[in-house]
Amino acid sequence: STNAGDIRGTVTDPTGALIPEVTVTVLNVDTGISKDYVTNRDGLYDTSSIVTGRYQLTFVKDGFNTLVRGPVTIQVGFTSVNAQLKVGSTTQQVVVTSNVPLLKSESGEQETTLEAKSMAQLPNVGTDWENFTILLPGTSGTPSSETGGGTANPGQFVSANGNLPYNAMLADGSTTTLPSSSNSDVSTFETVAEVEISTSSFSAQYGIGGYIFNQISKGGTDQFHGAAYEYFQNDALNAKSYCFGSPVTVPFLRYNNYGGSIG
Repeated sequence: STNAGDIRGTVTDPTGALIPEVTVTVLNVDTGISKDYVTNRDGLYDTSSIVTGRYQLTFVKDGFNTLVRGPVTIQVGFTSVNAQLKVGSTTQQVVVTSNVPLLKSESGEQETTLEAKSMAQLPNVGTDWENFTILLPGTSGTPSSETGGGTANPGQFVSANGNLPYNAMLADGSTTTLPSSSNSDVSTFETVAEVEISTSSFSAQYGIGGYIFNQISKGGTDQFHGAAYEYFQNDALNAKSYCFGSPVTVPFLRYNNYGGSIG
């Protein structure tokens, strides 16, 4: 199953005619690694599988202005980046800084991507991303959740678009769901770059599941980096329930979960 990004697209001139033999340089902004591709006779190029992240694309062809597009954010799956070159000198550059649109028109698949940088800004109970599933469109928690959280903290047991809470859990495209018990391994929040969640009309490549969780691990950069974290809860920060004439105590709570990473 899919565990990487893929950039594909066409290159045309101002009249809409497809241009062959255009050199497309794809640069990973975070790692500094680049690779060249060449459009075929139909003006098409395809990077095949690449690491998810931020990329800059440069389109070069003799007799046309150089076009620079990016940085664009590439997530798991196919991303279309088309280019239109203007007639001129390659020494002149046209720079486009807008990102790729979120709406994909290539298929009817309904999917949502939860990015680590967005989830990190939200309050979280526990060390993984599971409780953020109730933020998905058309999703609700199931009262009989096996996690014990019910509708408020359903974990991975949610109902999407009225379907049964039946899912397949992947890690970088490989299944982690045990066929005998349906239990699955969930990656800790610190190691996940994004979670691609497909809720309907997904490809047959995934096989089974009412919806698909595909956890994509974080990639590296060209510099050493690390993180230290603590998931912290304490009753000293909790408010008392309001009650007339009756003393109310706050339940005892101490939760300190430490961790870290280096890469």
